[in-house]
Amino acid sequence: MHLIISSTEQAGNNLLELRGNAGSHDLAFGTDTLKNLCSLTKEGTKAKIPRYDKSAYNGRGDRAEPSTWPEIEGPLEVILLEGWMLGFKPLSSEVVKAVDPQLEAVNRNLESYYDAWEMFIGSWIIIKVDDTQWVYEWRLQAEIAMREDGKPGMSDEEVADFVSRYMPAYKAYLPVLYSDGPRGSKPEHTLVVEVDENRNPLG
Repeated sequence: MHLIISSTEQAGNNLLELRGNAGSHDLAFGTDTLKNLCSLTKEGTKAKIPRYDKSAYNGRGDRAEPSTWPEIEGPLEVILLEGWMLGFKPLSSEVVKAVDPQLEAVNRNLESYYDAWEMFIGSWIIIKVDDTQWVYEWRLQAEIAMREDGKPGMSDEEVADFVSRYMPAYKAYLPVLYSDGPRGSKPEHTLVVEVDENRNPLG
């Protein structure tokens, strides 16, 4: 669902130079993909699922070639849409500026995500963490695994820089996500799963 690499770089804002934050996604492409998947209600209906190659551009990532996308056939019973920032709600300008002035652009971009993607979501699973600093180690583990598999990956220093661009959004939006849930969500259709540093569910 990310923009292709040539379209993601937005000079002057560190939070939008790389993939991840609101504004680095191809919303129309994502909407079309979700509509196509939702249409697979009968036998014989088919659609391709886009793939993202995180090893491209030395770990910066890019959309994989369409020829590599798998094709699936309906009928589908469940569609699982995963995203680290799904459910984040736009906040007041004062709140986001207090976290990081560069987050204002991300906050404005968030306004479009509900109508584009989140309106398709009927039930939510929210992964809750006690310490967002764990994300540095988790991303590093993934990059090391890619390098060991013979694929290009980010160095340890590049991982630290990459993950640091997510931290302002985590700080601003996670408390509200944990306390109130995503926009339009229903408590009876929202499951919050807390995990520890090793990704093990708690409770």
